[in-house]
Amino acid sequence: MKLDVLGGGTLLGAAVLIGALAGGAPLADAINAGSFERRSDDLLESGQAQVADAADLTRRFAEMNYHLLAIREGSGDVPRLILANLPADLITLTSVEQRKVLFVQALLPLVLQANEEILLERERLIALSLIPETAWSHAEQVWLLQLAERYKTEPGEVEELLRRVDVVPPSLALAQAAVESGWGTSRFAREANAVFGQWTYEASQGIAPAEATETNRHYIRAFEGLSASVTSYLINLNSHFAYASFRNRRKIMRDTIGDLDPFALANTLLYYSEQRGDYVTAIRLVIERNQLTDYDRARLRDLRGAIPVLRF
Repeated sequence: MKLDVLGGGTLLGAAVLIGALAGGAPLADAINAGSFERRSDDLLESGQAQVADAADLTRRFAEMNYHLLAIREGSGDVPRLILANLPADLITLTSVEQRKVLFVQALLPLVLQANEEILLERERLIALSLIPETAWSHAEQVWLLQLAERYKTEPGEVEELLRRVDVVPPSLALAQAAVESGWGTSRFAREANAVFGQWTYEASQGIAPAEATETNRHYIRAFEGLSASVTSYLINLNSHFAYASFRNRRKIMRDTIGDLDPFALANTLLYYSEQRGDYVTAIRLVIERNQLTDYDRARLRDLRGAIPVLRF
């Protein structure tokens, strides 16, 4: 099986760190995120609202009563929305804090909705694990086969599936996206919706970074929308062998304390980047200095009608 790899290099923001990080950990095949990407593609085709620029996006978030301070304090919730891509002028904002706020507002609904879908699958999987295999219906068996294919495990390995079909703390996802995309300002984030720095060796699937050479040619994998980038990242952590220690640590947390510690989970991501320990340190600093753990308690707004799709 031909493997893609994951990596990236970005500015971490003046308030956190400034530097470049290069990556090189494996990325699971694109088929793993297929169902999630199809869902986001369907949403993009279902009706869109055009947004002019970062200022217009800020205004629209305010109209939705979407405020990060309220979410941090526990008095607000996160609207169900799909932001197809980031505003092109995000990089021109003079306020680093404003840039970070918009970036978190853009990614948080996508992370929460993708995690919600994973939790629904997990609940169904747990329910099936409590009854004999002989009692599974044909539809349930087919669903389990599809789930096993997506999460790269053998059919019938329900215990291993339960290890893999689980959420990633929003704080950890936001921190990795911030590091890999420079808070949404990297060329790859702006041109290819690549906020997690995923690499591919297929030219048709990405865009070439400046450091690529003839002997070491790789591309930054492009996505149709931010939602596809987010869900591909989640599937990657949940399926590839390089992140087995991440999944093992998460299971231990589930079995012992129930809650997920993003700092401890970040320690397991040495193979996400060629920078190894430095990368882990950067992720932990981004979480801590931007108080991203506040968003681990964020809740999605009740679904009322169609999910709005915003596009630049």
